[in-house]
Amino acid sequence: MSSQDALDAARPSEPGGSGIEQDKANLQVQQAYLDFTTVRAPFAGIVVKKMTEMGESVAPIPPGVNISTSSGAIVAIAT
Repeated sequence: MSSQDALDAARPSEPGGSGIEQDKANLQVQQAYLDFTTVRAPFAGIVVKKMTEMGESVAPIPPGVNISTSSGAIVAIAT
């Protein structure tokens, strides 16, 4: 691919910058996906034990489930 081809591919194909608007929308979607990868506790504390490894799939524990007996815990936190 020549430099001109790369430049042409980077330009929006429609007048008015709609390609830029689409890129902004795509960026927002990707940012939302990234935000879903962060695990936050609803309180302050220190992680004392990690029960999962990086790359493992985890799911939230539904409300009302006893966390101490649930096998879905991903970390132990001391407050």
